[in-house]
Amino acid sequence: MAIPDISKLTVAELEELIKSCNAQIESRKKTKKKELAKKFKELAKSEGLDVAEIVDDKPAVTRKRRGKKAGSKKAVRKKRGKVAPKYRNPANSRETWTGRGRKPAWVVAALDSGKKLQDLAIK
Repeated sequence: MAIPDISKLTVAELEELIKSCNAQIESRKKTKKKELAKKFKELAKSEGLDVAEIVDDKPAVTRKRRGKKAGSKKAVRKKRGKVAPKYRNPANSRETWTGRGRKPAWVVAALDSGKKLQDLAIK
């Protein structure tokens, strides 16, 4: 396949070429999909089946999503309010932790060294 020399084209001409190529790609994809759908239908029919019986678009296991409203596209997550810190790093008083989420490295290190979580509590 001979590819045309595009080195002398202007930016506008290149952009137009890209648009034209993208349109051609989409057109060919649509045509190919139609051809394949026709072949699949004929093959399924020859086996006494319907394409819908073969292709299962539904997931095998449906899971309920928490916080999702019926008919909405995005899951709605309840916002949690800010919480005052409950624990403070004895080595660095600027490092605190609310007790929510993953334990910071300084909490893990303190627990590994034998301290209890109550020892880090802010009084």
